[in-house]
Amino acid sequence: MTRRRQHSSLGDMVSTAAFLGMSLYLLLAGFEFKADGRLISAIGVWIACGLCFAGSIRYPIAKVYDRLERFRK
Repeated sequence: MTRRRQHSSLGDMVSTAAFLGMSLYLLLAGFEFKADGRLISAIGVWIACGLCFAGSIRYPIAKVYDRLERFRK
């Protein structure tokens, strides 16, 4: 198994902030769709929100995955 590098470069921080900002925007947009009575659109936007949030915490997710892989061995 390869050792992961530290993710502290400027590009890593910018992409993390972009994913987090989009997830917050999509969360609010989903509430707006729901208020307009467009529930299916709101659910789709909230799914996209969840995926963007997962993208913003991708490095902690990778660390948990690595720990689970070490635990299995």
